[in-house]
Amino acid sequence: SKTLITSTNFGRCSHRTASLRFLVYSCLFIVVRIPMLLSIMPFPVLRSVMSKIISKSEQGALFAYLSFLEGLFNNVGSAVFSSIYAATVGWYPGFAFLLAAGFCVIPLSALG
Repeated sequence: SKTLITSTNFGRCSHRTASLRFLVYSCLFIVVRIPMLLSIMPFPVLRSVMSKIISKSEQGALFAYLSFLEGLFNNVGSAVFSSIYAATVGWYPGFAFLLAAGFCVIPLSALG
């Protein structure tokens, strides 16, 4: 279970750290994809584990709830970080990205 949580957090953080915002050289456009290699892996793994834990009669409700939460957090996160970026672009354009990377430290600290 702890290994699953570790790989899930690693995948999420690798997705966040591979932002195209910090590209300076054209070769980095190709290299930046390497940290994103595991970014899609955690969600199917977690869904598989959850489907084994939940009874068959409740799996539809579980996946509907997960889909709702994914859509909600994607939309709310986009709105929040767009407004943060708009508010801070004048004094530090990369602040929203550093803030997102800082949020990745929270689940990593729970593991240690």
